[in-house]
Amino acid sequence: EGAVEMRGRVVRCGARELARELADGLEARGRSGSAVDAAPAFGTKSPRQSRVASLSGRLSNAAQKAMASPRASHLKKTRAAPTLTDEAVQELRRFEEACEAGGRAGSEAARKQLLASPESAAALNFALSNATTSKSASDFQLGILAMELAGALCELAEFDKDTQNLFRTSNLLEHACLFLHTSFSRPKQAAANADWHLTAYHVRCALVLFNAVVEREANRDTMVKSGGAAALALALEDNSMAVDQNLVSDAAILLSNASFGDDKRKAEIGRSAIGSLEKACARHQNTVDVVMHVALAYRNLSYNCEPNQILIVSENEGAALKQLLVFVSRFCTLDESKDTNSQLSKKALQQRVAVHQALVALANITAIREDLREKVVLASALETVMIVVERANTQILALEGDLVSALKIEDIGRDVDDVVAILRNSSAKTATAQQRIGTLGLIGTTIQVVQSLCGAALRLHEASSRTALSNTLASGLVDRTIEWLRHAAFLPENRERILSCGALTNIIVAAIVHAATSQDGGASSLLREARACEAAILALGNSVFNAPPAIDAAGRAGAVEAVVGLARKHGTSLEVARSALRCLRALVEKNERNGAAFMECGALGFVVDQMRRFPSEDAVQEQGCALLLGSSLNDGNLHLLRQSGAHEVAMYAIEQHPKHRGIHLHAALLLQRLNGASADDVRVSRANVERLARTARLKRRGTFATKSIFSAA
Repeated sequence: EGAVEMRGRVVRCGARELARELADGLEARGRSGSAVDAAPAFGTKSPRQSRVASLSGRLSNAAQKAMASPRASHLKKTRAAPTLTDEAVQELRRFEEACEAGGRAGSEAARKQLLASPESAAALNFALSNATTSKSASDFQLGILAMELAGALCELAEFDKDTQNLFRTSNLLEHACLFLHTSFSRPKQAAANADWHLTAYHVRCALVLFNAVVEREANRDTMVKSGGAAALALALEDNSMAVDQNLVSDAAILLSNASFGDDKRKAEIGRSAIGSLEKACARHQNTVDVVMHVALAYRNLSYNCEPNQILIVSENEGAALKQLLVFVSRFCTLDESKDTNSQLSKKALQQRVAVHQALVALANITAIREDLREKVVLASALETVMIVVERANTQILALEGDLVSALKIEDIGRDVDDVVAILRNSSAKTATAQQRIGTLGLIGTTIQVVQSLCGAALRLHEASSRTALSNTLASGLVDRTIEWLRHAAFLPENRERILSCGALTNIIVAAIVHAATSQDGGASSLLREARACEAAILALGNSVFNAPPAIDAAGRAGAVEAVVGLARKHGTSLEVARSALRCLRALVEKNERNGAAFMECGALGFVVDQMRRFPSEDAVQEQGCALLLGSSLNDGNLHLLRQSGAHEVAMYAIEQHPKHRGIHLHAALLLQRLNGASADDVRVSRANVERLARTARLKRRGTFATKSIFSAA
């Protein structure tokens, strides 16, 4: 408490002196037009030190004299500049006196009164606004004083909602942004003059102000619309600023925070900031603090924002994308040194965060556009994430049973989760990624790590409690892994890899069995949402499609019963029903064991129920008719089929979908089988299709075409 009070006294002292110098400077400006002293270089003093004390009183005195200046009167008539009044100067003086009195409550009240309205803050706003258009170096220096005082006011503030809004409603935030942007936009010959040059110290004053208000959505809008974000981007391109790694890091944090919320604002920040961040960070690629925060900025700027994703991938030949890949590959090999408390070193923790932010940024970039996924893959992103997976595998094997293990395993799990998100996004509708994922060995290596981390959640016998993730993190990782495997399984060669590495039975089927048999309501259970269930069932169906060994392995692991059970838990979901029927058809066709399991678990009733629940959905009707037809090939199932209402749903499907050839084919063959036709006569074959076509032509001329029926089947 004593330290906090001491700091408050120092800040109040600095703010008091800044207010005094600003008032004095405005009075001196009105009296003789003489310039104030230039601000010192960054690092000598700060608003908390005596530097601030030597600046402030002159601003109040200058305000009174400026009112009599012919130039000031002219400005008030020709443009919408802040109006400087006696009352505004007195507000600045009252704030100075309150700070000099030393009381915290008094200075806080005076600060709020100073920012209560545009009129009460007119002295500050006038100094900032006038500096943006004036050709006088002394006016520019007064603007610098006002910016410093704004930073000091923020240091005094307790950042509740009302306090943050005061900086916007008093117009101080807007004028500070305009001043900063104008300062960096001046012609080079003017900026080369020391009297016109902002130092890193002045930019830091602006950062203090921006960080004080950026939490509020309206303040972020004002900051961006007034040029504050663009000004920071220009500052990062200034050589004298970019060499300061702390300033680059702080600016990256501010730009990241400002990008939260509105997508248009995010895109506007990205247009000016992404290239500047890349160039500034290029100077500090070995500085983990800078890398960590620049990667965070890329992450937030790219989240659900296509324009920024395009800029990261394409601007300057994809320099920002290459930076992200370098971040991952360079800092993936962590510093595992420990301090005396057996905790990971600060550097190692920062490296973990840097890798995490870069991986999430890559996941964001690959989430929406297929063309961007292709470019990310061609930039060797998959080779880069392979490094992360291999490193995670090595770390898991080396874990010791100490107190750090629990912390490490969660960090490893988050990195692997990020990698899986990238693999999932990259492989969606991207054949290049699907092929490269297989050839690089990412399927086998990643699945090995996921099984180690999530084995306990999946109830695997080989699960180790020493390397088990928390249930919440494990369930999310399993869900994303299944979504990725759903896309990867489009390639036949990847289906073989998914089977051989155990992903089919130990991840996909195990998750479906777990979700089908677990009780509802558990926060950690797998596949809780209907969308996740649909993805898991589709992943299973894709992984076994036209792959007899995979079909047999899935059936022995209980896939048929689990799919039916899971679909029943989400009985009202059309997506789950549609995917379940397709998957069941892939599992039971041409596999007697799975066909028997299908009948034993009551799947026949499930199929009929889904056809009745979704009569207008052609996919449900076609897959349902095909499943019922397949079951009818076994003579022992005919009695159950007749009892279940298969005849009625088949007839209704034909009536509801008069032009759907697939439904007509399977339903007609099913009806013939139920009416006594032999199994050989109702199998889907060219001979039977042609026979049906001839029958149809006799009943309705030209309705069916033999070739198209066979193709549709």
